[in-house]
Amino acid sequence: MHVLMKARIRRSLQFIISMLPQGGPDFIYDTFLRWPPLKRIANSFLLSVFHIPETLRIEEGILALNQKDLFVSGAISIGAYEQFEIDLFRKHIRDGMTFLDIGAHIGYYSLIAATRSGKSGKVYAFEPNPDNLSYLKKTVAINNLKNVEYFDLAISNVVGDSKLFLSEDNTGDNRIFRDSHARNTLPIQTTSVDEFMKNRNRTVDIIKMDIQGAEMLALEGMRKTIQVSPSLILFTEFWSYGIKQSGHSPLSFLETLREIGFTILRINEKKKRLDEVIDFNMLVKNLSSKMYATLLCKKTFPRQNIIHSDNTRSINPAKPALKSGGSHIDTYGR
Repeated sequence: MHVLMKARIRRSLQFIISMLPQGGPDFIYDTFLRWPPLKRIANSFLLSVFHIPETLRIEEGILALNQKDLFVSGAISIGAYEQFEIDLFRKHIRDGMTFLDIGAHIGYYSLIAATRSGKSGKVYAFEPNPDNLSYLKKTVAINNLKNVEYFDLAISNVVGDSKLFLSEDNTGDNRIFRDSHARNTLPIQTTSVDEFMKNRNRTVDIIKMDIQGAEMLALEGMRKTIQVSPSLILFTEFWSYGIKQSGHSPLSFLETLREIGFTILRINEKKKRLDEVIDFNMLVKNLSSKMYATLLCKKTFPRQNIIHSDNTRSINPAKPALKSGGSHIDTYGR
């Protein structure tokens, strides 16, 4: 295929992906490419167009990519992967911070955190899939990251033996629970955040977790850590369907976050803003089985609450909001 044609297709795909809701590309892929031969043809075409590089230079260093992975490495390579969330994350990570990367995958967030937290900072990365972990290890080695420790562990609420249920197509869709699809499995070890941090003389500043519906399990196993970390910030995926598949209630997950003391903000990738989550039922209702939301949860948040006539609440941070009214904010600091 002609180079210029490939470039045009890449730009078109980048634009289309940016316009879709979170989970949209996965939904389209799974819905329209159910037939395995068609899926193989589509994968071959997309990989030829994307031409995922072996490594990619970002602001913080060099990231090792999986050249066969369309969903994560492919999206990162064309700048279509969680761009606003990454921007927020960069602005929250500071010198000396301790960061837990739960579901670290190839280590995109770990690289950013390791560089921005400096020599006095610390990154603990957890990735039970050995293939994904191999790319994280490459990134750590390439950039000589001395403040990163990585572990082939899955974070849950218990310590013990378990299984990782693997996705055939999406390297970011491996799970620690059985769902309705037949999946190959790997034997793995699980631990909890509280158990992991028990003998480490550190509080935690930021946690990112993206573990395909097992977030409630992880949350149950980090209560002590949250309690002793007064300024903790949590970035978490909220996939209501996945949480149900793991045997838990999506509403209970949100209610637990609030009970712990978090203000819950939804990261709006399309509009590049944060929306405070007030109506839990509405959030769950608006997410189909393949759609998810990404939440930014803060224990401390300088603000003034304003009650509007429509009973929505906006947050008035130090910086002015993008526009007046509604239930959204525009802020990057603590």
